[in-house]
Amino acid sequence: MAGSTGGLRPRRIGRERCHDRAGGPVKRAEFIMSEMKQGIGMIRKIEDSAPMPAELESAPESA
Repeated sequence: MAGSTGGLRPRRIGRERCHDRAGGPVKRAEFIMSEMKQGIGMIRKIEDSAPMPAELESAPESA
């Protein structure tokens, strides 16, 4: 019984397969960069559609 694992086998193979799908550091960095580029694009679109501060100061106040 010295070498018995009690019926439990290591799940190393399953984890290796899972990590293979996750990708390495370069693949993860590329994913993060693509997400950041999309987010920056959305921020620019919002900023471009916002009125300029000078327009806000000269706009008549509505009470």
